[in-house]
Amino acid sequence: LLTGREKEADDFFSEQVKRVSKLMETAGSSAIDNGNSAVPRIVYFSINANGVIRVPKPSSYIPTLIEMAGGKYALAGSDLTDDSQNAASSMNMQMEDFYILAKDADVLIYNGTIEGNLASIDDLIAKNALFKDFSAVKNHRVWCQDGDLFQHPTAVAEEVAAFGEAIAGQDASETNSGKFLQKLE
Repeated sequence: LLTGREKEADDFFSEQVKRVSKLMETAGSSAIDNGNSAVPRIVYFSINANGVIRVPKPSSYIPTLIEMAGGKYALAGSDLTDDSQNAASSMNMQMEDFYILAKDADVLIYNGTIEGNLASIDDLIAKNALFKDFSAVKNHRVWCQDGDLFQHPTAVAEEVAAFGEAIAGQDASETNSGKFLQKLE
């Protein structure tokens, strides 16, 4: 509006809506079979230098993107992730509480924004040996989100696609979505 390009902005927005809608229509069809339900459970997190886990609150936009991609945010609905305590979009958790909620999740996505990216599953385990017990680690279903994700507010469709590829077990590094997620081995 300020630059006189309202039509271009509207066209861009409409195209993003179409792309995300199409991704949402096909999201469930390529989801992994986790043996418990048709909807894979996903955990998105980071670990600070003190070993404290940082997770988005269930009402924030990252869990919404995960759901749009065909997953279920594994921390939703827990008393340990109460959204009502403050207006922040994320919260800290102790490893013990995180372990209870996340060890059986189908997919782990590590947020590399604050503490830096991980290069391997061994890097994750080096942060805390308890990660060896996580189903996603045992099944090699761990991804690292590049710290650059939040610098692309107009790339929602690509972000949803990247989460969808992780949920489906595809190596996003081989696709256009690979600029956001890298599979860890």
